[in-house]
Amino acid sequence: MVDHFTESIPGSSWGLEMGSLPMDKPPVFVDLEEAFAAIASGLKKPPVKRNIIKLVNSGISLETIASSMAMEGVSTGKFNPDLAEILKYPIVIELFKIVNKKVKKINIDNKPLVIDELDDMSLEETQKSLAPENIDSTPDQLDFVEKMKKISLEDENSKNVGEGFMPLRDRREM
Repeated sequence: MVDHFTESIPGSSWGLEMGSLPMDKPPVFVDLEEAFAAIASGLKKPPVKRNIIKLVNSGISLETIASSMAMEGVSTGKFNPDLAEILKYPIVIELFKIVNKKVKKINIDNKPLVIDELDDMSLEETQKSLAPENIDSTPDQLDFVEKMKKISLEDENSKNVGEGFMPLRDRREM
């Protein structure tokens, strides 16, 4: 007689061994208040606050940040998916407390912010304010950018522009 309960589960050879991932084990937090207290204490650290302000300044919503924090908690075994869903809104409130009065336009939910006028200057100013260490334009780099602009204008004005990304050559040249 064959005992079907001793055979492996179909598809078990395709994945990892059960219990090898943190989310396969019992979560660290099962109580909502304990889980929130752990998250809130992490949010109070100055480097974390600075990074959150930078993210919100760049237009990322508080809801997106809270969702990613909840997902990270589930994937590292801190809490289960149900608790993560319940934690999202208290996390949004805590994030709002951090960015309130420090960010001009706060995007709370995942609706895009309406920007009246966005031009190259405002993009440059935003980049300088968010990551000034990345703005090290040498004269050579600026010359390169100007050359690329001229080349793109010449391509737009050219009459021999072919289909696709490569220009077609005249058959007489072949």
